[in-house]
Amino acid sequence: MGKLEPRREIVQSTVGVGTVTTITAFSGTGKGFVVLDMAGSVANGQPWLDRGTTEGSVIVVNYEADDIDRRLTALFQHRKQQHPEFSNDNIYTVRGFNPLNNSDKGDHPHAQGFEELLVTINEINANVAKRSAPPVRLLIIDTVRSSLAGNENDSAIMAAYHAVVRELLEELPYAGVVLLHHTGWPEGGKQRERGSSEIRGNTEYAVFLTTSKTGGTDGAELMLSWPKCRDELRPMDRRLLRKVWIIDNEEGSPQLNQWGEPLTSCVIVEDTRTAEQINNAERAEVNAQADKLEQAVLKVVDTNVITTKRAVGKLIPSMDPTLGALGQKDGENKLKAAIAEGLVKEPKRGHPFVLTEKGLAVLELNAGGAS
Repeated sequence: MGKLEPRREIVQSTVGVGTVTTITAFSGTGKGFVVLDMAGSVANGQPWLDRGTTEGSVIVVNYEADDIDRRLTALFQHRKQQHPEFSNDNIYTVRGFNPLNNSDKGDHPHAQGFEELLVTINEINANVAKRSAPPVRLLIIDTVRSSLAGNENDSAIMAAYHAVVRELLEELPYAGVVLLHHTGWPEGGKQRERGSSEIRGNTEYAVFLTTSKTGGTDGAELMLSWPKCRDELRPMDRRLLRKVWIIDNEEGSPQLNQWGEPLTSCVIVEDTRTAEQINNAERAEVNAQADKLEQAVLKVVDTNVITTKRAVGKLIPSMDPTLGALGQKDGENKLKAAIAEGLVKEPKRGHPFVLTEKGLAVLELNAGGAS
């Protein structure tokens, strides 16, 4: 038996030469930002989440009308802080409009979008050669649904779609494809790709991105996992943070939009916190939420004539809009706790709840701290 030549990988255990990778997530999770972060690493020959990369040019085919230029500017400014040599020069963006496949499942799978993209790929290959840049290593298509003609639940259509995607690689002999896709309904408690099982069955790598917690205007906590790595060791799950990034102008000041507000995007960073630090942060957040709810209940009792516990929950959002997601029962339970702690006096039937001296002191103390 001769010497075994392993498949050349573009991103360690994630993308290989001639392979198809799906990155799947619910809409709005941040998969577009994650894949651009990967693209930046490949385009600069830098590790991606400590995964090794093979340096090369990258083609991003954007079917979703996202502001790719803004996202790439944020990526450039963010990564340049630690890597002054970082550049977006080897990232090519293409706007996709027409599907890559035909929906008739016949003998002519090519569609207008395929032919258009094929021409663009050849133009990019010529530009890469002219610039003496590294060859294209990564073809990113965002998303499957937007670039697909037909029903994604139809296995024959999805097989035809994968066939034309792999055919594109004939013009990119050193590259692998990354398809962005949306999450479907869980099966047996496990996440799966939306549509036909052909989507995962016809790929070499499947990557899932989930949101463990959103951080409002600050961003979100994400988890990246590799449920499928054909012939490769699966990487450990990675905790990530999607952080809001304020884009600077050439003078280094925040760039403003037409309304005079800062121009923002998002960037991806690794969550380097230990499990203990994450648990402590979660406990602190739970305690802070409980304190805010208690303060809102005390305000409701102090400023309204309340004769039933049920009425408290309905008035909570008026005291603190950030608690609007809490239900009526949360307010009722917190009122019961306030009564048990001696902060609120439970009245006779038909009479209003009133704050005790202790409750008034807590209300004033917290109000002073908030200011």
